[in-house]
Amino acid sequence: MRLRLVLAISILSGVTTVIGCGGGSTPSGTAGTTGTAGAAGSADGGTTGSTSTGGTTSAAGTTGAAGTTVSTPYTPPPLPTGGMDACLAFAKATCAKRDACTTGAIKGTTILFGSPSICETRELPKCLATLVARGTSKTPALLATCTASLSQQTCADYFDNVLSTACRPTAGMLADGAPCLSSWQCGSMFCSLAHGDVCGVCGPRPKAGDSCADSICGTGLLCHRSTLTCSTAAAAGGACDKNNPCMSGFACVGNAAGTQGTCKVEGLVVGTACDPKSTTVAGCDKDAGLFCDATTKMCAAIAVTTVGKPCGTVAGVETLCEAGGLCAGASAIQAGSCKAPVADGAACDAVAGPPCLPPAKCVKSLCRMPDAAVCH
Repeated sequence: MRLRLVLAISILSGVTTVIGCGGGSTPSGTAGTTGTAGAAGSADGGTTGSTSTGGTTSAAGTTGAAGTTVSTPYTPPPLPTGGMDACLAFAKATCAKRDACTTGAIKGTTILFGSPSICETRELPKCLATLVARGTSKTPALLATCTASLSQQTCADYFDNVLSTACRPTAGMLADGAPCLSSWQCGSMFCSLAHGDVCGVCGPRPKAGDSCADSICGTGLLCHRSTLTCSTAAAAGGACDKNNPCMSGFACVGNAAGTQGTCKVEGLVVGTACDPKSTTVAGCDKDAGLFCDATTKMCAAIAVTTVGKPCGTVAGVETLCEAGGLCAGASAIQAGSCKAPVADGAACDAVAGPPCLPPAKCVKSLCRMPDAAVCH
């Protein structure tokens, strides 16, 4: 199973972290690796996305002096009345939802941001940007309705980027091919975000089976890490294999060559019997802060460590980096080392570190936040 809680963020804005990105259970026979913090996912919301690299989309240019091309400037309008209050409420609610869906002692905001208050501080500007983006249909009133629905959203849907009806975008004013940062800007109601960028392009929503090697899938579909295709998650008791993942909180048990497995609930309590490879029984729910101890075959608590300390599998214990840190250099056979995130605008490396603090992403080796003035 993927570690969505350290990879995912927010329901509305459109930034988000695959292979962590909120999607797909690890097929039977494949040992999961410890994830690191990330933020990427759907342009219309959901949890945080992919580690693939994508280029920046620029605005359509106009011909300048000496035949050069310059971008058309865009100055975002003033924040609509009620916008600040609506975004403050949304930031608080989405951070609370992340922690409510992390049932273990170590909460999701601690791992991804460092604390609930930092989570709210980081989510706020991303939300504000979506209210002033070119052509957006999002309003403070619609945002407030979405915020009110978050408490009713299941944790499986939250981590798998399945938006509630109230949080699904309405049609914006931008045509396919236009730069965007949120699906609320697009007439198609989908902003295709490259995994390594904060800006995307309006276009058709992907379907099951489409590639997600370079961009997100959107709400309701998971970017399955084994195939890098958009997939619909199977629910409890559903058939599964490497091409058909299980929804959040379930593992594909019994999948073997030529034989599909069955989606079964993962362990939610320390001491529950488990199988790291989900051959005979399910593993443990990492969103609940648990991992399957390969020696005892029982669910145990995931550990969290600080900058400069070993991470990954350390003395048999899955160990994450706190406060948005990146576990650099970890593999199935050796531990890595935690690297702290850097400030917005600072130099970064999404693979070797240092990382960016979500929802900023490492774009052309610099940490960038979602910005309506840039994604136009």
